[in-house]
Amino acid sequence: MLQEITNTTNSTVKAFVANPADTSFLFTACCLVFIMTPGLGFFYSGLVRQKNSAATIFQSVATFFVVGIQWWFFGFSFAFGTGGPVGAFIGGFDYFMMMDNKLAATSKYKNINFLIQII
Repeated sequence: MLQEITNTTNSTVKAFVANPADTSFLFTACCLVFIMTPGLGFFYSGLVRQKNSAATIFQSVATFFVVGIQWWFFGFSFAFGTGGPVGAFIGGFDYFMMMDNKLAATSKYKNINFLIQII
């Protein structure tokens, strides 16, 4: 949530302030979605033959990790970066590989925004 904060020079700036209740709710929701991923694999394994069920479960879980690496590598930067090759539609490489992450630096919950968006 954005709140107006008065800094040391008595000027008012808008900054991201994390609410602990909102953060804990979103973290709990992320954990539930993370638990649902193997459940989806079990559902898909019920639709195939027995010999293919382990591979189907692995595909569901492996997709989560592949997408997580892609989100860390360039997805976060495209979503939250300022400007870029396509202007207002896609962000630039400001936060490429989570470097110089000003969104996380303004909060005591360092990378919760990263976790929430990855799920």
